[in-house]
Order: sequence, then structure tokens, then C-alpha cells
Amino acid sequence: MKAIHGLIGAALMLTGCGKPPAKGDPPVNGEAGESNAPSPEVSKTNAPPQSPNNPTTPAPLAGLYRGEVGGKMSQVRVNADGTLLLHPRLDEPNRRAPGTWEKKGDAIVATFKTPDGDGQAWLRVFGNALVMEKWQTPDGEIEVFAPSLFKRTVTNAGPPHTGTYEGTIDDGEVKVELSANGKAVVSSKDTNSQPLHQGIWKSTPGGVEITVGDKDNQSKAYLRAEGRDLLLYKLEEADGNVENFQPRLERITEE
Repeated sequence: MKAIHGLIGAALMLTGCGKPPAKGDPPVNGEAGESNAPSPEVSKTNAPPQSPNNPTTPAPLAGLYRGEVGGKMSQVRVNADGTLLLHPRLDEPNRRAPGTWEKKGDAIVATFKTPDGDGQAWLRVFGNALVMEKWQTPDGEIEVFAPSLFKRTVTNAGPPHTGTYEGTIDDGEVKVELSANGKAVVSSKDTNSQPLHQGIWKSTPGGVEITVGDKDNQSKAYLRAEGRDLLLYKLEEADGNVENFQPRLERITEE
């Protein structure tokens, strides 16, 4: 399945979420692994972010979300009052970035406080997950997370998403055929080319999961529906390597 890995290329990495919090940042109850040391007096320079006066983000989004960002497991607690707390790396529990969040159009805009200044993330709700679409570091650098788009060119009778899709990956044009009988074929867009990969597929809530390879050497691709088309957001290689083309934080608890 290394062929898929070569076609896809390296996933975008999210970095610069901030250094460990300033000494004055107060601990948050209930966050695993945080220090129990008493909080120092809060001053104007280290005061936690305030909730928006009129938060426009619906409270049902409140909860604890966790997922891989930049190759590391991250976690964010979203509160109904418009505040949040980000742990960019769960293996460094004292590295935290408090902030606020609000809804702007179809996007959820989160602002994080770090020792280097404010950072922002633009997310979209997808089922029980928050999908990151864009990130701005404190120095103003913007990184866009753009999964590969496969446009549907043929619609066939069968389960949802049955049909033929075409897209470009790493400057190569690829065709994906999803048959009504559950078979999946990945090939070059060239009509005379041999299949690159063959396997099975199934519909998932909001998208598609494709599996190729034998029982002991399987690779999986995860795509989400975007209207008639599909977006590739995650690839799991048979050797255990995982490529996340768009950071995705799954809700693990509700508030």
C-alpha cells in the first residue's frame, strides 16, 4: 500500500500552538495531568480570557474533543459559556492555551492565548467532530488544511456515494470507482491503465471508508461527503503510519 502513500504525500502539520503557559495561568479543574500547585494571584497580564458578552456559539457543541494534530494527540475542552482550553500535546500536560470561541457564519472561530500572542483556528462541525480548516499563528502566518477533492463524474444505482470520482493527488490524476456490490477500484485517470489498488468500500455517517489489501496487510482511506463529491481527510497505512490531511477532533464527552 506504499503506492497510496507515495501518491498522497506528506500531511500538513499543525505547529506553533504555543509554549507552556505562563506561570500565572490558573489550573482548570478536571483536566487530567495538570499541576495541583496553588494558583498565583491573577494580574491583568496573565488573566484568563473572558467569555463573550453574548456568545453566539450554540451550547450543544460544548464538550471535550480529542484527536491527532500535527502528528501529536491534542485535546480541547469547549465550554458553553464561550471559553475553551486547548492542550496541543497530551504528552505535555502543562502545555496549555486558554481561549474563547464563537460562531461566524458556518465556521467556529477559536482564539487561543499563548505566551507569543493570540492564535486563531477556523473549524467546522462534522457530526460529533470538529474539523480544522485553517490556522493562524501569533505572528500572522496562515496555514490552510485542504484535503484532496474527488469530484463525482458518474452516479450509479446503489448505496449512497455509489459512482465514479476523479481527483488530483500530488500532481497525478486519479480515478476511484465505488460499485454497488461494495467493490472499490483505484486507478490512474488514463483509461488504459491497470488498477493501482482494489478492495472494498462502505458508507459511513457523512462519508465513505475504503479498504484495500489482504486481511493481514490492509490500508484504509477515509473520505467525507461534500455535496456530490468526496474529500479525503485520513489515510491509514498497513505499516501503521497515519496521514491526517485535515485535523479532526472527535467529541469524547458532552457537557
